[in-house]
Amino acid sequence: MIPQKFLNYISDMNVWYADGRREPHKPLMLLLALARIQAGKPRLMPFDEIEEKLQQIIEDFGPNRPPHPEYPFWRLRSEEIWEIPQSHTVPTTKSGRVSRKCLRDHKIEGGFSTEAFALLTANPELLEQAAMILLNDNYPSSIHQDVLDGVGLEIDVTST
Repeated sequence: MIPQKFLNYISDMNVWYADGRREPHKPLMLLLALARIQAGKPRLMPFDEIEEKLQQIIEDFGPNRPPHPEYPFWRLRSEEIWEIPQSHTVPTTKSGRVSRKCLRDHKIEGGFSTEAFALLTANPELLEQAAMILLNDNYPSSIHQDVLDGVGLEIDVTST
């Protein structure tokens, strides 16, 4: 995968709309995953390890309703840059939903595809570009730093 193709996936990602508003659950999940890469953590992240943090950032920067951290974690697998290797082992509802309990009990891990992860670890500038696309597409610039602090990503938004 070339860097521009990765950035195209980020900018063209399917984002849920409700009541005419973008629901930034997937962008928040991706920003959290980018922060983990920046911190040198493994490609795949266990849901139970990130559930609490993801829930908190959805509460802080998402819509004003009960958060569902399982949704972006699970639904990102429809994007070519994200994978859940054990997804075939997880029982789902008729609509394709999965419960938090199920993700925890099955110790399900998810993360960037091997190809995307290799690209991001080799190119910190690409990681920053992806983060800025996610921020610019989903949040006003006045809260970019708050979102970055919330997910634990260190990027100088004043120079981008």
